[in-house]
Amino acid sequence: MKLLIISCVTEDQKQVTSILKKEGVSMYSTITAAEFDDNQTTNLKDGWFGIEKEHTSSTLFVCFTSNEKAEATFEHINRYNQTLCDEDGYLIKANIVAVEKSNLE
Repeated sequence: MKLLIISCVTEDQKQVTSILKKEGVSMYSTITAAEFDDNQTTNLKDGWFGIEKEHTSSTLFVCFTSNEKAEATFEHINRYNQTLCDEDGYLIKANIVAVEKSNLE
């Protein structure tokens, strides 16, 4: 069993849902979040108020799934990201975490 964690900008939520469905992951949770980029510029005039921090509305997907489905989803997301020309760095991010023990197995 694996823990699959996916984050994306809110605009890509439907794309991630579609990928999960295609790879057979039918049960997952979503969390609405704000991603913060604390990469401060040296020129304070670059921000509207001078000290604002950049944030982006995002969605976090979390699910427990089989190793095969987690790997297939991970690869599908990588293929999708390769088709994007996203200069802002808003690619779909995926992580697979091993589950040592679970009462679900």
